Amino acid sequence: MAAEAGVLAAKGYIVLAPDLRGFGETQIPLDRRDNFVRNFGDYKSALTALLIGKTMAGMRAADVVRGVDLLAARSDVDASRIAVTGRGGAALPALFAALFDDRIRSLALDGMLVSYESVVNERIHQGIAEQIIPSVLKYFDLPDAIAAIAPRRVAVFNGVNPLGQELTLRSLRQVYGGMAAEVGVRDREEEPLVPILERFLGWK
Repeated sequence: MAAEAGVLAAKGYIVLAPDLRGFGETQIPLDRRDNFVRNFGDYKSALTALLIGKTMAGMRAADVVRGVDLLAARSDVDASRIAVTGRGGAALPALFAALFDDRIRSLALDGMLVSYESVVNERIHQGIAEQIIPSVLKYFDLPDAIAAIAPRRVAVFNGVNPLGQELTLRSLRQVYGGMAAEVGVRDREEEPLVPILERFLGWK
């Protein structure tokens, strides 16, 4: 999101682009040539989190909330218009942060895992270890979490399956079509994210 953050800042938005734990400068060096790492990601950190009664997704969501604290405390920020965008592995923490913090007034999720049910239904996964929440499907799935944020605005782009493959717009609508969330697929090379955010989230 670094490039988009620069574009938004140049347009006059106040932008905070934090490195959630395990991303950016806080990322642990991993050998992506290793098949285990390629399939399971930062498995060691994910397992350590579970062993102490936490999850990577939950701790990263807490990082997002701390960022909202910082923004809301600034005199030059309109706290009624705070928006969060999460991409890839940061999308799930962004969703959970918005679920528990109603100061997040709008939310964009780009490339998020489409559902935990899809993980159960697929035999092969990639990069899921850091997104796992034990026993989650006893209580809710990701579409339920998105529905619970209403009436706040939520936009979902390019949802992915447990292998990280982007779903078609038709598949996304089958999952999210019955709720208030707006869904869409964008060509990453042809359609920049910033105008989509402004359109879907009503920033203009």
